[in-house]
Amino acid sequence: MGKIMEKQVLDILKDREEKRIKIDQLIKYYDLVVVKANIVGIDKNVFESYFLLNYFKKIIEDRIKGHINSTTYTSNDGPYIIFSYPKGLIRNLKELTIAIEEEDPLGRLIDLDVHLDNHGSIKRQKLRKCLLCDDDAFVCNRKKIHTDKEIFKKMDEMILFRLDDLLKKTIDEAMEIELNLPYKFGCVCINDNGSHHDMNALIMRNAKKAIIPYLVKMFNIGFTDSSLNEIFKKIRLLGIEAEQAMYQETKGVNCYKGLIFILGLLVASIGFTIKNNNHTIDKEYYIEEIFKNVKEMAKPLRDELNDDYISHNLTHGLKAFKSYNLKGARHQAIDGLTIVKNWTKELNEINEENLERCLIGIIDVIDDTVMFKRCGSIEKYQNVKEMIKNIDSKEKLINVNNYCIKENISVGGACDILITVIFLKKYLNYI
Repeated sequence: MGKIMEKQVLDILKDREEKRIKIDQLIKYYDLVVVKANIVGIDKNVFESYFLLNYFKKIIEDRIKGHINSTTYTSNDGPYIIFSYPKGLIRNLKELTIAIEEEDPLGRLIDLDVHLDNHGSIKRQKLRKCLLCDDDAFVCNRKKIHTDKEIFKKMDEMILFRLDDLLKKTIDEAMEIELNLPYKFGCVCINDNGSHHDMNALIMRNAKKAIIPYLVKMFNIGFTDSSLNEIFKKIRLLGIEAEQAMYQETKGVNCYKGLIFILGLLVASIGFTIKNNNHTIDKEYYIEEIFKNVKEMAKPLRDELNDDYISHNLTHGLKAFKSYNLKGARHQAIDGLTIVKNWTKELNEINEENLERCLIGIIDVIDDTVMFKRCGSIEKYQNVKEMIKNIDSKEKLINVNNYCIKENISVGGACDILITVIFLKKYLNYI
């Protein structure tokens, strides 16, 4: 054993002893659940450790109520959380933790140790199987049947598979929640087509089904690629494929082109941030990192705002920027999707009233080039924005919504951002 590895082992043993002392002190007053990722090798401070602690912290808080305190510790033996419960409050604490380990797809990657007295943690009755074979995991690890690289590869596959499932579910839920919101200033909802004569709820759902697989692929690229610049190039090409799949499903109707761009950037950044986070489970820091990485990814878009590029690529959004300095989706991306970050923090419970307030707030801040195109003039666009901003009752909300439908106005760009906010608010519960 080399001197560096010898020091690492001594540091790990020292921190394990400090952890034992903490537990011995707390066990006098509390029943404890100690949460730690089941990580092989010397280096336990890896992304898998921090992700799994984030993931199971929320599950424990939801499934095992009544903890007085939960504290996260960092150590050379990897991060861990200690949940403290009043003595005797939960009599089946071990059974509850075993159920979490056995029922969750990632349960085999976490250790939930229950301490009720000073005799050590309560042992499982049934030993765990190895991730890579049917033998006992302890025996495999002791005999080094599999390499650490093989085990980490399997862990990452399991984590990514679970994250993909949750991503599909959460995107679908977010889009469905937005579709069911009734008053969206001309956008399609479950009750009517708004100002869109070529769309309805069925077409929107068909479009949703077409684009979600591509958004999952974008997330996977973010998770597996180490270069934000390369990630952006790859997801942009995937975005074109997603648009084509949408048009094929909707017979040429553009339902979610803007969403593919905005949400695609975000999910790719989430994938990258998860994989490259190896030092914290602080949620605020996590959010900041996600949007910092969006901003870094979107840097190439700055080159698309110069006069030469615009003159050869006069899309509607770029025309609006050139003529009236209206800043559309490109600018939002270059800005790091600040509007999404701010409303993710601002939005508490996801309900109709809060989402209405959120949508009005988004419309007030952004330049919605979809809305501008539908208004037909800058004066009308500014007037409608002012009408929406000054809504202070349900009656006004309904009246302005009806006006937008009558005038063939739609706030599609703002609704894309609303979906993105709903998605992130929900997905943060898992990461």
